[in-house]
Amino acid sequence: MKGKKIKQINRLVIRYSEAHQYSVWTPDGKCWEDRLALEQAENFCRKNTDFVAYPVDAEDISYVERSRKRQLSDRDKLKIGVHMKHYGLKGVGICAWYEDWDDFCSEWCGIGYTRKQAKELLHGGKGEFMVLPDSEEIIRFAL
Repeated sequence: MKGKKIKQINRLVIRYSEAHQYSVWTPDGKCWEDRLALEQAENFCRKNTDFVAYPVDAEDISYVERSRKRQLSDRDKLKIGVHMKHYGLKGVGICAWYEDWDDFCSEWCGIGYTRKQAKELLHGGKGEFMVLPDSEEIIRFAL
């Protein structure tokens, strides 16, 4: 890696050198873009989330938006992708949406789980469920 480290955005590093101006480097040390102005490099890093999140399938986004009757924010989409990457859920779809904890409990308790078991299921650590940021909504991934 050549040049002085200026900043890091989405795990991508922006470096400066006289020869290459501002350049963008991946976490594994490969130059992705060079000869950029600082603002161009920052925008490139913000738009490229390959190293922090998996892409979320358009059909999954559509399913959740139809279920909740409103669009997902870009922040929600990114958080879903980050969750998928964190738990290694590449290529895994979203199979259920719950309005809130009560909706989640009514379904799981309806098939024999206790509220305590449902809570353990929600926070089970496999990444099967995710509570959307800034809401009480819960999505389930098809594992």
